Amino acid sequence: MRKCSHYIAVAILLILLVGLTIVKAQTETPGVLNKTPFEQIDASIDFTQRASMGVTLSSVTAFNMATNRDDTASVIAGSPAPTVTGGGKIVQFRLKGGNIGQRFNIKCQVTKADTGEKLEGNLTLIIVAQQ
Repeated sequence: MRKCSHYIAVAILLILLVGLTIVKAQTETPGVLNKTPFEQIDASIDFTQRASMGVTLSSVTAFNMATNRDDTASVIAGSPAPTVTGGGKIVQFRLKGGNIGQRFNIKCQVTKADTGEKLEGNLTLIIVAQQ
C-alpha cells in the first residue's frame, strides 16, 4: 500500500509539473498577444534593454497582416492615448476591436533620449473567439 501511494504522489507531481510548463509556454510567447473583439486591453513594449536613458514616443501603429492595411484607428485606442511610462522606457497603449481570426502587427517607433537613435518594437496581436 505504501509503495502504491508513493507512485501516485510521483504521478501527481509529474502531472503538475507538465501542466505548469504548458501554461508557461502559452503565456510567455514573446511578442504575441491574444484578445477577443470585445476586449479593450492595455499592452506595452519595453525598450529598457535598448534605451537606458529613456525614449520619446513617435508612433504606435497597427497593420493588418493579411492585407498590410493600416488599421491603427480601429485597433489602437485614442483614450487613453499611447504614453511612455516606466522611467521613460516603456510605451503603453490600449488595444481594441478587431474581428476573430485577424492578426495585426503592432509597431511602436521611438527616439532614444540620449543619442537621438530611432528604435522600433513590435508585437503580434491575434483576435480570438475566447480566452
